[in-house]
Amino acid sequence: MNDDLKAYLEGPAPLSDDSYTALQRRALDEMLKLSADIVDPLEAQLETQFEAARTKAENQFAEDKQRIEKEHREQSEQSRQQHEARTQDIRAEFEGQLSKAKVDAQTRRKNVSQSAVDLEKKAETQLQEKIMVAEFVGDGAATKYKQTKLETKTVAEAARQHLDML
Repeated sequence: MNDDLKAYLEGPAPLSDDSYTALQRRALDEMLKLSADIVDPLEAQLETQFEAARTKAENQFAEDKQRIEKEHREQSEQSRQQHEARTQDIRAEFEGQLSKAKVDAQTRRKNVSQSAVDLEKKAETQLQEKIMVAEFVGDGAATKYKQTKLETKTVAEAARQHLDML
């Protein structure tokens, strides 16, 4: 900017009115403030600040991304370990229940077999008792029959002798 323009813009004193000359001076003053000499350093500063902010944001993004990925891996590993532990617990519980069921089934089979043997022995004993009772009754009936036959024979013999005597 040349010195004459600066002197013109500065003027003898600032104009306080809204005259055309005052407005023109203010417009030229604003234009000078935005001239290449002033804008270039501000633009460079803004670009530097922008680059710094962008770099900072990218670095923060990368750090956050790494942190989140690390947390995700840790949580995934923790979830996997919890899943495996729970699966093992469930398998162990299942195996325990299966083993208990097998033992119960074996015990019940043994009890049923023992009950069957006991019932068979009881039935055999009852059969033997009934056979003995039947044999005793049969022997008693045979003895009674023989005794009755003998008595009848004796009475018949006595009656014959009595008849023969008559």
